[in-house]
Amino acid sequence: MNGRALLLLAAASALWGFPYLLMKVAVEDGVPPTVIVAVRTLIGCLAMLPFALRGGALGALRGRWGAIAILAALDMSIPFFLIAAGEREISSSLAGILIATVPLLIAALAVWFAPDERVHGARLAGLVAGFVGVAVLLGVEVAGDSDLLIGSALILLASLSYAVATLYLRRALAGVPSIAIVTGTLFAAAVMATPAAIPAATGMDGLTTAAAGSLLALGIFCSGLAYLAFYALVAEVGAARASINTYLSPAIAVVAGVVLLGESFETSAVAGMLLILAGSWVASGGPPPWTLLSRREDAAREPRAQAAAGGLG
Repeated sequence: MNGRALLLLAAASALWGFPYLLMKVAVEDGVPPTVIVAVRTLIGCLAMLPFALRGGALGALRGRWGAIAILAALDMSIPFFLIAAGEREISSSLAGILIATVPLLIAALAVWFAPDERVHGARLAGLVAGFVGVAVLLGVEVAGDSDLLIGSALILLASLSYAVATLYLRRALAGVPSIAIVTGTLFAAAVMATPAAIPAATGMDGLTTAAAGSLLALGIFCSGLAYLAFYALVAEVGAARASINTYLSPAIAVVAGVVLLGESFETSAVAGMLLILAGSWVASGGPPPWTLLSRREDAAREPRAQAAAGGLG
């Protein structure tokens, strides 16, 4: 990777590593999950709109708004709500790690919905290792606490929604420019979330400076600029090498939560995180990471890697 690619990789990884901290700040300051979803997606849409209009990409959505609405629900409205609700009970660092199960869930769902992506051999071993990592992580972090278990379950349901969205995207919107998909889904998600957000917002006592800043950052940076950085990275080095960001973001989420919010993270939980990340990489068919820094990826890997490297959180 050249210097520009490394900067783009760092930007995409960081921007998708911080949403969990920002949502934690917002929910801790009393912002309802529905309001978080509506404000985040609306601001993200406004941030992306000038870029989409400049390239004339939105014309590609003509006749596809039904598919866009379904994708918006699966990839934004549902998971954003579940993550915010889950973070009422669990730490932002744990949420960031559990979201890293998305490639595992994609591989598991492929058994029924994508026969060409069915796992076997090393990929099956990676799938098993990843889910063992989830069990280890929950055993350490949750340890029988029912509230923590519920919060973790909500995050895992968000991961499942992301996984279903990835498979749906490949079937329903193949060939549509990425910037059009992102802008359209942000708009559709904002429209869907607003009716529930309005009554929830009227019941709030007020919006703290920290919560307002978190919502702005979620919309502009984590829901807008993050996608631009990622797609520029894909154009620079290819989807397979760009997918490394999927495995850097959870580590950033952990560091951000521990350093900035003072969250605790048991040393033994590192084993669970490493199993999840390693299992996700192998289960999604990723080659050894070090080879991605020194060679061009096989073109046949491009669609699979690009699906696994979508925006999370």
